Amino acid sequence: MKDINEVNERGFGEILNCINAGVYITDTDRRIMFWSKGAEHITGHAAGDVVGHRCTANILRHRDKDGRVLCTTDLCPLYRSMVRAAPSEKPVVVYAVSKEGQNLALSTITAPVFDEDGNVIGGVEVFRDERESIRQMELARSVQQQLLTRQLPEDERVSFAVEYAPLELIGGDFYHVRRLSEDQFAVLFADAAGHGVSAALSTAMIYSLVMECEPPPADPAELLTELNERASQRAEGLGFFTAVALTVDAERKTVTFSSAGHPPAFHQRAADGAVLLLSQSQLPLGVQPEAAYESMTAQLQSGDRLLVYSDGATDIRIGGEERLGTEGLRSLVAEHRPEDGHDLTQLFDALLERCATVEPDDDVTFLSCLLL
Repeated sequence: MKDINEVNERGFGEILNCINAGVYITDTDRRIMFWSKGAEHITGHAAGDVVGHRCTANILRHRDKDGRVLCTTDLCPLYRSMVRAAPSEKPVVVYAVSKEGQNLALSTITAPVFDEDGNVIGGVEVFRDERESIRQMELARSVQQQLLTRQLPEDERVSFAVEYAPLELIGGDFYHVRRLSEDQFAVLFADAAGHGVSAALSTAMIYSLVMECEPPPADPAELLTELNERASQRAEGLGFFTAVALTVDAERKTVTFSSAGHPPAFHQRAADGAVLLLSQSQLPLGVQPEAAYESMTAQLQSGDRLLVYSDGATDIRIGGEERLGTEGLRSLVAEHRPEDGHDLTQLFDALLERCATVEPDDDVTFLSCLLL
């Protein structure tokens, strides 16, 4: 095919109309060139309503599972497939609005369309109505979100922020933030293996382990040691998971930390913007019941930021099988200092820009603490 307009000219449209799913095709400007009978059935939009219009006209009002607008941004999976010249490797859940104003939950796969010379001339998206199955997943998601810290502690000396982006509606990243005393704040960040339902069930178990450790010890190493003992007793059902625990003292401006096989936390200094590694090499939780953990303490200054994250951030592919890695993420963090606010959205968007695939391969979560 030399031109995207040949979809109809060659009779491809008649074939696509036979597929039991919605299908639409756009040119590289995201102008809709073909809209299948299945797409009409699912959305209520006739081909005449959408063909010739750009996706950016927001007729479909696509949003991702976290409510981010897709049609008018570079987050659109179809747009990313065309830019990356690569198909999506797994279905992506998006939400749309039907012509009658009804909310739709759709599973979508996307792919670029190439001409005879291998140039991208458009993109194709296939989608299915997943309202029934997604409804069950959304219920599970609502339950899981109750396990995560919903109201981050507030204090005039420190500020916490989270960017939580599971690959699916539910995932294997877990965080718990609480005030220990007038001056001390505790952070526990854990990452269960995998993603999706099985990983989400693991986070529920992790939550129960954390609740059994009430009141939590101020020393992060003591907390990890206690969690490890309990996790090891339940290893058959839980398996092992990585974790990092921090205690931030807002009065003394210190952080005490301990890691259980988790990627190194970052300490971003306000003075020069340098990003230091808070690194330890200790066993993940649930591997050896008798494992003991140690803590280290670092001095902080006003304006410094602590950042912990899941390995989904370092494992994104930036070209072929090359991964971003710790040093790549470290450089990205250095480019996004928290001087203009503590919102992690820009950092997450910058991470997606580096991603060579349509979406990350795993859950991605950032949690930061800024000394004011």
